[in-house]
Amino acid sequence: MGARKRVMIRITALVMAVSVSVVGFDAAASSNLAPFVDTLYSVSASSNSVLAGKDVMLSATTSRDTTVVKVVDQNGSTLAESTSYTEKSGRRVWSIPVNLPEEGMYKLTIYTGVSYGYCSFKDIMVEAVSGIKPTITNVKVSYGVLSCSVAEVSSISDARLEIRNSSGSVVYSDYKGEVLGAGSYSVVAYIRDDPAGLASDPVSFTVSSSEAEEAEFIKLAVQIINSNEGAYDTVVANDNGALSVGLFGWHAYNAHDLINRMKELEPDTVEECLAGTNLLYELSLSNEAWRYKIPNATEVAALKKLLRTDVSHRVQDEFAAEYVSTYIKSGRNLGITAPGALLYYVDLHNQSPLQAKNITKAVKADGKALVLDNMHSYALANSVMGKYTYRRNKTYNTIRSMGFTS
Repeated sequence: MGARKRVMIRITALVMAVSVSVVGFDAAASSNLAPFVDTLYSVSASSNSVLAGKDVMLSATTSRDTTVVKVVDQNGSTLAESTSYTEKSGRRVWSIPVNLPEEGMYKLTIYTGVSYGYCSFKDIMVEAVSGIKPTITNVKVSYGVLSCSVAEVSSISDARLEIRNSSGSVVYSDYKGEVLGAGSYSVVAYIRDDPAGLASDPVSFTVSSSEAEEAEFIKLAVQIINSNEGAYDTVVANDNGALSVGLFGWHAYNAHDLINRMKELEPDTVEECLAGTNLLYELSLSNEAWRYKIPNATEVAALKKLLRTDVSHRVQDEFAAEYVSTYIKSGRNLGITAPGALLYYVDLHNQSPLQAKNITKAVKADGKALVLDNMHSYALANSVMGKYTYRRNKTYNTIRSMGFTS
């Protein structure tokens, strides 16, 4: 294989036919195999190209009889073995991380079976190469924030995104989801720690003036709610009968949806942070599982660890913008046009959608204008929201300090 060095791994989509045999089991136990039928349906790799030193994740789908899976190279050396799987549609799905340190073509054999022997196998060819050019996919701009994927990495945090303006100048050398102003841009991706340092082809996108203005308004609203709710890693174990987490204090069902979104984007990160708890299993269920969820001390610590990660920050920012956009639309539908009043309504809505609407309707019913001062005085007089005098006054004063008086 030659001298050891940091390289890239390219997965060649060549899967050999299934063979059936028994490998490495006690002959005395072989009679136990008679009623056993092990089926290896498929094998695949997580990416066409990954950095050496990083794991390429091999996946195997088997029958429910399988209890163990291992990966062997062409020299007969066992590279990985797993007894951990997830159930899906009556089958077992196995994820096995494998690292290849040197350049060359590898034939990896995935064996499946039971504790006393391996009965089925498939071969997959894997090439380790010295560098790879990233490919940007799924480019989207929402609320002035760019999101995209890089095909060669399982986690977007493993790539560095460079944002350039229409003149080619670098606006962000390591983009982290900042709100972009109106204009034309391009994004270029680099794989972190890639010794070759290859750049992707640029992908162009635009942010319209109306999108930029709305994004800035949403950003202000998020800041107001965030100042009243919590930090990225906030976990309240028992918030009126269930947990709440993060910037907006996402509660019960919403907390479940938030964490599951992180799991969709970076399953490895979520599994690493939540390992050893029952949370991973609960995430595989509907969000009803967290209707009355009160995490124990170990689970709180695991959640805090996850909430401090890059993927958590990214997802929380996205959720915050989505939620606030919905609140703003609700306020506008009720006739609120004054920006200060709308910001105040957004914070009310985050606390109680029902009372936010009741307060707005009460102002209108008395023939008064939907402006900041009226929204505030009616909120203080409300039988529910009036109990939160500190938050109401804080929100009112914050909005006025931003320069909004109506």
